[in-house]
Amino acid sequence: MFRLYRVLSCLALAGGLAFADAAQAGVCAAPLPKPGEVVKGPVLHVQDGETLCVAEGFEPSKWVALQVADGSGVPKAALMAVAFGKDAVCKVESVAAGRAVATCSIEERPLAALLQQPEVLKAAGGWR
Repeated sequence: MFRLYRVLSCLALAGGLAFADAAQAGVCAAPLPKPGEVVKGPVLHVQDGETLCVAEGFEPSKWVALQVADGSGVPKAALMAVAFGKDAVCKVESVAAGRAVATCSIEERPLAALLQQPEVLKAAGGWR
């Protein structure tokens, strides 16, 4: 009986891990916007140093993945420090290869300018 319980526990754990991976893969699940569109909402996910998720609704199906036109090459932690949990307004410049590239402002300040502030690198040390 103990062996059966242990096998079932391991299978449940493996299923949970697979579910977590699937959930992470579909975090930003909204369709790609068209060039010229404006995407507004809070930044609820930062994938890496150049991709963030702007939520236009509560469900991940309304979270738009955007590649930041003016932020390539920055550490993920810097983008987190500047944008995560804050309101963004992003204008889509282009869409190619399944990615929407946008110029963004965070709380009415250009993202490019925010990322160049020395205190951002200091704040980035607190993000993982």
